[in-house]
Amino acid sequence: MRKFLYLALFVAAVFTMSCNKKDDAPKTEAEVQEEAEVKDKADLSAQELMETAEFTEEGLLGIIKEPKAITALEYEALFLAYAKCELKDSCSVESCPANDVAITLNKKDKYDFVEGINRAEIHKKLLKHANPIVRAQAMSRFRDVWSKDPSTLDLIVDVLKLGKEPVVLCALFDNMLIQIDDPRFTDLVLAEAKNENPVVRARVAGLFGKGHGTKNEAALAVMAQLLEDENQGVRKAACSNVGGMNLEQFIKPIVAILSNNDEAEIHDKCVDALLTMFYNYPSHENTSAAAYKAYMEYFAKKPRSEKVPPWNCISDISSVNKETIDGWKKRAKYFKAADVSKVFTEIILDDNAAWMARNSAIKVVATWGTLADLKKIKKSLAKSKHDKVKHVMKTLDDTIAKYGKK
Repeated sequence: MRKFLYLALFVAAVFTMSCNKKDDAPKTEAEVQEEAEVKDKADLSAQELMETAEFTEEGLLGIIKEPKAITALEYEALFLAYAKCELKDSCSVESCPANDVAITLNKKDKYDFVEGINRAEIHKKLLKHANPIVRAQAMSRFRDVWSKDPSTLDLIVDVLKLGKEPVVLCALFDNMLIQIDDPRFTDLVLAEAKNENPVVRARVAGLFGKGHGTKNEAALAVMAQLLEDENQGVRKAACSNVGGMNLEQFIKPIVAILSNNDEAEIHDKCVDALLTMFYNYPSHENTSAAAYKAYMEYFAKKPRSEKVPPWNCISDISSVNKETIDGWKKRAKYFKAADVSKVFTEIILDDNAAWMARNSAIKVVATWGTLADLKKIKKSLAKSKHDKVKHVMKTLDDTIAKYGKK
């Protein structure tokens, strides 16, 4: 019996030694890789987690364990991928996987976040990231937060101390309109009106238009400065927005641009500024005899050409809000429908003008003129030998046919 007991103990000892030797055996490369892949990603930082993924949309989405329960760590890791994107220009990001992921995450039927996740806090944290594109993207997420929590502005002021790269400033300016009258930001924006980057200066023009800054003398001086900026893109942005300020002091620099045919590329925006000052569809709230006079003189100016006047701003005055137009007419004593019809009739009949501009002018005459005016134009137009007059005649015929059905 004792012999059998010794034999059992011996077998057990051998078995144990065998098992221990197996555990102590070196791991194969495949086993090491497998263990690395199954390592709990929660042990990684957001930066490390982002670095584990291939920089493709599919690769980044692979960070997410549960599509319907994205964690704060996963979201931050995905956001940090913006650091690998490149700028298309000084203010906008090239199409890249990080952008694609952001769009994909909005598909609520496939993706959602863990309940209680505070993405605003993540954005706030990333405002201090070293990479300017990450800071800019975090900045761009603060539109709603600002409207609810103005104290966040203090944080953003501090963030700008990290650096005023154009991409960060543009993100700030594109999303701060609701706070533009805050004195801290007024001073900040005005200072950037002299930024060496024209794209930033153009963004400044966009902020102080649309009715903002009208009571700030420094802002008014800046808008006048931007209307005369050395860069045409900045002048274009200024014209695009200054009409909303509805101040006649800006008519002179606007007219200076419209008087220069080398500025034809931005004439449409400057015409829109004048139109906003005296017509302002659809509210028809604004009136300005001076802006109306400048507008009419521009369209009456000769010689016309393929570029002047531009076709894409001609028909805007034919837009009418029937609910507000009568009240406007009572206040806008300067406005004469017959004069408008006459000036735009001249454009229709001018073979030097672009045929698309002539087509657009037909719509204006149909709005402010009469059916008799249109028929008279047709008789005169029939004498034209211009190679594109057939396009104008077709539009005129169609307009007369529609007019007769009213």
